Amino acid sequence: MRAITCPHGIKPKTKCKQCLKIQKAASYQRTKDHVLAHMQEYRQQNLAERQAYDRCHYQETKFTTRKEYLEKNRERERARDRKRQQKPERIAWRRPYNRMQNHKRRALGEITVKTWNSILKSYKHKCVYCGSKENLELEHLLPVSKGGTNARKNLAPACSTCNRKKGNKTVYEFTGRNYVTAT
Repeated sequence: MRAITCPHGIKPKTKCKQCLKIQKAASYQRTKDHVLAHMQEYRQQNLAERQAYDRCHYQETKFTTRKEYLEKNRERERARDRKRQQKPERIAWRRPYNRMQNHKRRALGEITVKTWNSILKSYKHKCVYCGSKENLELEHLLPVSKGGTNARKNLAPACSTCNRKKGNKTVYEFTGRNYVTAT
């Protein structure tokens, strides 16, 4: 007797991953409404029990401080740390983002709409680098990552293109001058 092959022609139809995936999706679509209705009915019938369980579970797992949590879950946290150390590349992509967020938090000063409007007015609504009037963004002349603040004297309007090109360079690194002028 000849084995039935899938349209992909490689394996018997019962073991082909692509065919199984298609079959599962079709089966789900056929029974979706029935399953969802059954789940909703079950939730309504057991609502009081579920709420009581949630309240009890919350009281058991509630922690007042991070220290208390770590004391109660020491082994779990150690296992998590070991796993992170085994695969440093998985968390490495977040490091630059976290570093930038920390720099922004440390930057002193607050930028308001009034401040932004006065900066735009002083630079005549033009990009400080190329003079463009389109897509203006807030630019830190000394980047926050290099110790810059949100003080008015460190802010200028820049078009999105120049702002992306400059990145975290200083004005001197980007333009070759130590200053920018209101054009």
